[in-house]
Amino acid sequence: MSIGSAHQLSKDKNRKFILDLCILNCLMFMGFYHLGLYFTRRNDKSPLYFALFSFIVAIRTLSIDDRLLLDFAPLLNFSVINKIDYFTFFISGTFFLKFVESLFPDESNPKLSRWLHFFYLPPSLLVLFTSMYTYGRAVTYVEIGIFLSIIYIAHIIVKALKNHKVGAKLFLSGFIILTITAINDILKGKAVVYTPYTLGYGFTIFIIFQASILIRKYSFAFIKSEELARDLEDKVIKRTAELQTTLEQVKELKFQQDGDYFLTSQLLKPLSKNKADSTSISITFLTRQKKRFQFREWHEEIGGDLCMSNQIILGEKKYTVLVNADAMGKSLLGASGALVFGSVFESIINRNQNTKETQYETPDQWIKQTFLELHRVFETFDGSMLVSLVLVLIEEKSRSLFMINADHPPAVLYRDVKAVFLSPEQFLRKLGTIGANENISVLQYQLFPNDILILGSDGRDDLLIKSNDGTFLFNENDSLFLSQVEKCRGDLESIYNEMMKIGVLYDDLTLIKISVHS
Repeated sequence: MSIGSAHQLSKDKNRKFILDLCILNCLMFMGFYHLGLYFTRRNDKSPLYFALFSFIVAIRTLSIDDRLLLDFAPLLNFSVINKIDYFTFFISGTFFLKFVESLFPDESNPKLSRWLHFFYLPPSLLVLFTSMYTYGRAVTYVEIGIFLSIIYIAHIIVKALKNHKVGAKLFLSGFIILTITAINDILKGKAVVYTPYTLGYGFTIFIIFQASILIRKYSFAFIKSEELARDLEDKVIKRTAELQTTLEQVKELKFQQDGDYFLTSQLLKPLSKNKADSTSISITFLTRQKKRFQFREWHEEIGGDLCMSNQIILGEKKYTVLVNADAMGKSLLGASGALVFGSVFESIINRNQNTKETQYETPDQWIKQTFLELHRVFETFDGSMLVSLVLVLIEEKSRSLFMINADHPPAVLYRDVKAVFLSPEQFLRKLGTIGANENISVLQYQLFPNDILILGSDGRDDLLIKSNDGTFLFNENDSLFLSQVEKCRGDLESIYNEMMKIGVLYDDLTLIKISVHS
């Protein structure tokens, strides 16, 4: 109890509140800092236990004396705050023991430590599941454990001093101060002394000693490395260790890269689905991306090619929309372009399916507007991300075809066992090409029963063909794909197998087969 003027008491209270708040911030900061150290190097558990102990002391600082916790959570009742007070007091010994043992493992006695934990863990459980009358009687039991732990830790520190462990002297100094403040809190709890609770302050000083230990450890490591550098053999050993570390880092980077590949491939999967539901045509996709990888137990592939199909309504008529796109760049770069393209195109489809206004457009208007909208999106990348595509609309009943081709291999029509190119009437540059002409013409064509239309990326022509002398030559025959379509009668898997017989792919390959029902 304090006696004085209201102004003086208020001033003292505010000063103490600010001091406690500073200590609280310091404890939380050091807790998160050591938690970060643990996640950086998980083999060393001492930062983890130190972080947990910091959080426990910080929470206890909130719940004792002036009970700052009520300033942050005024709705908490007294029983909850009391449980927090006792729980943090009981469990703190466990984390501090684990911290000291992980800091000096060679000087610790695991068997003795397990017995000491029985002074903290059972009472902590009592706090959680019993009343104050029950767990309040366990205070003396915990205090005995604290007294024995102090003796045990002092024994560890003495052994560490004998073994000349780095930071042992500083740790001893900080531990003495921490022990004094802990004993003060115990005596105050028993109303033996009437001093303020000081464990938070003692632990703050202990943190300063810990920082000094870290500095000394880094200084010791630096001096040691200088001594090793003086000897040629040690230089070789050090260099070998560095190379090994670099190799591990490369492996780690490779693992992270494969993780990025895997995540991107999973994002692309929902976009590259055949969502068309047509009664007049059948649609088949074939995808063979150049980059294949393994991430953990999954075998996946990634690239810039993308196939999509869906249904839209235009002028109260049902249309099937298909697109075969090829984003510039290999692996992750190409996949990023495909991901942007697929997301925007899926949004355009959803807008038509959910907005009546867009359903009154003509097929010619819709396909032009879609092309321009996609082009403007990729134009924002200033030419660093380009996409070629062939975009197709097929009316459900009449089977009328509307098509735009932007620097993409021409579609192939297989009719009456003969394959021909459907060449576009106008040359359009890739999506995202700066200054591209926006005057667009749409190719219109009539499909008939039993027709097969095949759309494909430039991977269908990018073949390395094996010559008679065993060398590989680039395919320069633009009609090679037509002969393969005729030979395989438009079957995509057979076409791919035929391509593999004569050569190997050196680019992503995607094919879309559109079969008109009879």
